[in-house]
Amino acid sequence: MKKIIYDLNEKECIQLLEKVRWKNGVFCPHCKSKENIVKNGHVNAYQNYICKNCNHSFTVRTGTVFSHSKIPLKRWFIAVISLDQCSIMNIAEKLGLYYHTAYDLVKKIRKSVFLKEMMEKLSGELVLSHCNEIT
Repeated sequence: MKKIIYDLNEKECIQLLEKVRWKNGVFCPHCKSKENIVKNGHVNAYQNYICKNCNHSFTVRTGTVFSHSKIPLKRWFIAVISLDQCSIMNIAEKLGLYYHTAYDLVKKIRKSVFLKEMMEKLSGELVLSHCNEIT
């Protein structure tokens, strides 16, 4: 059953990202190790991990287009599933972003290696009927 993006809160968006990114288990984005990964509290709403192999800490956003962004995942997900249906101006208006911010966001998404997998997974999990429904 598909979920409607607007019904998701940030925690559910984080869980969806974890499901998409770590379908085969948590791994370190720095050294790609699956061994010796230890939970280390939370950073904001995100579970923080430490890799004992390389001593780097990371969250599910580390090493993705979402890292270092203050934009909530829900807005990122709306932008991802809106790429084929909406203009950048429309995405900016509906997400309450400046055009330049929306442009940068869309540019990062399009450059992402993760894009294809993310779009397939989100299109299987979420629905957006029309650009007008973005709130």
